[in-house]
Amino acid sequence: MLKYTDWKSLLGQNLYDLCSFKTRGEVEKYLVEISKQKKTGKEESGESTEGVEIELLANDNHHIPFKLYVSSHTDSATEGGFIGVLADLRPQRKLERMRTDFNSMVVHDLRSPLNIIQGYIDIVRSQVVGQISEEQGDLLQIAKDNVDKVLKLVDNFMIASKIESGKFDMSMEINSINALIEAVYEHNLVLAQKKDIQMSLHLDHSISLQQFDKLRIEQVLTNYLSNALKFTERGGKITITSKLVKGVNKLTGEDTMSVHVAVQDTGVGINYEEQNMVFNKYEQTEAGKDAALKGTGLGLAICKEIISMHNGEVWVESEPGQGSTFYFSLPITQIRI
Repeated sequence: MLKYTDWKSLLGQNLYDLCSFKTRGEVEKYLVEISKQKKTGKEESGESTEGVEIELLANDNHHIPFKLYVSSHTDSATEGGFIGVLADLRPQRKLERMRTDFNSMVVHDLRSPLNIIQGYIDIVRSQVVGQISEEQGDLLQIAKDNVDKVLKLVDNFMIASKIESGKFDMSMEINSINALIEAVYEHNLVLAQKKDIQMSLHLDHSISLQQFDKLRIEQVLTNYLSNALKFTERGGKITITSKLVKGVNKLTGEDTMSVHVAVQDTGVGINYEEQNMVFNKYEQTEAGKDAALKGTGLGLAICKEIISMHNGEVWVESEPGQGSTFYFSLPITQIRI
């Protein structure tokens, strides 16, 4: 499967080293979880964690998708280790690509007429084809806002479909996370002022340049901030912070450095039983089911996938009625030139 002519060439090679960069973090977390289950006895009770999807580098420099299933293993010759099974995911990926191609066709057929509708609404509102009353202008604005919502829904559906099929590519470049945060902050400042919401920044200026996909991380920041603005009442506060954090790799014991970014609000908060599901696809909190605040249920799930592809993590801390803080982390890795 990995296109080696001599199987002996693979002897002694580390599976972790064969993994693509974007799936190594998932392997680390998976093996740490298996180790924990071994200690707690959950593995023997049949509660072992499900497999993890990885990509292995083949001899022709292409990555092959696999599902890795692992159990802890001990024999007389070693203190401990793992035994694993690899399942080839290429047939499944082929079906997913066919589904994505079909979804792309549907999305294209939806987006084109919506863009045309939006364009004609703008022409009428600009009064190029004749005068309109203030009431007519307000109604056209409502129509435009709803077209924008549908376009966002279509775009999120397309992104989720690409992620599922493995077609969601990242463009890793050297960027400044603080500069990106400041740009997103400035872009949303007018929206905050309209709701009389006080926004502030607390950035750690010791953070250096790092590699990440600027467009995708901007998408995560924008989603976090738009949710904070949506669920924070008039007169509330939103704070965006960045912080350089030192940690330890649970698998190797090596020191690690990462950047933690947080968007804190004084909004409605999230019920305790709902906090574990906010990053799941199509899941919405009780507050999010309100007709005036209703979204697609895909935004935070897409954020989670984007951060996972950067080998980072997402999480939330919330107190019902007191507000929420949404976090994501980006590991600082050696810059590849």
